[in-house]
Amino acid sequence: MSGFLLEFSLFEAVLGAPYHASHEQVPASLVGELTGRLHRVPLRAWLWPLAPTSFYAASGLVAYVSPWSGEECDVGVGVTHRGALRPLGPRQDGLLLVLRPAQPRPKSLRRATRAQRREHHRATAAEWETARQRGRLLDVEVDVLLSLVNRSEGGRLQALGHLDPWSDTVLDYRDLPRIEADVDRLETAARDDVQCALIAALRELLECWRAEPGLMLHCYGD
Repeated sequence: MSGFLLEFSLFEAVLGAPYHASHEQVPASLVGELTGRLHRVPLRAWLWPLAPTSFYAASGLVAYVSPWSGEECDVGVGVTHRGALRPLGPRQDGLLLVLRPAQPRPKSLRRATRAQRREHHRATAAEWETARQRGRLLDVEVDVLLSLVNRSEGGRLQALGHLDPWSDTVLDYRDLPRIEADVDRLETAARDDVQCALIAALRELLECWRAEPGLMLHCYGD
């Protein structure tokens, strides 16, 4: 197989991976930190000279880096398991809670053009920012939540005790009473300002949900 087809296959592997992350206009300094942890695929840059794209790999992971302009690049990463994405960022594991309408089955971006993928990511980022401004979004640090759940004897929590912080879950409005009861139990276990702040933020999110019962609570694990 030619080098061009091999790199085409690698690009398709990134887009078609079970878990995918991408960002545009990433500063070159950050790209260097990312690629420094990976192995560069020893092939000539793909799509040279228009957009010379390099590929990198690690166990269960394929990534591409494509120049944007000047000192910035497009970066895409595809992994077989979401846990492989965690070492690529310095932040702690997070659980994203978002109130949004029921979502149709997501369409694959495997055959999308670069412009279509960029538009999709922009639309998602815009939706997340709007949700944050309306109080519909809460980014939870997993360690803080798990410490509360464990102290509250997680098995006794009707909803939050069965929530996997590393996978995706959708809860509907009928689950609200159970979640509120769980938050009451978590509050009795809170021991510091960070945990109390999480409880307060959860209550604000649930109050927003009570005002908009047509929404669903989408839980996106890190």
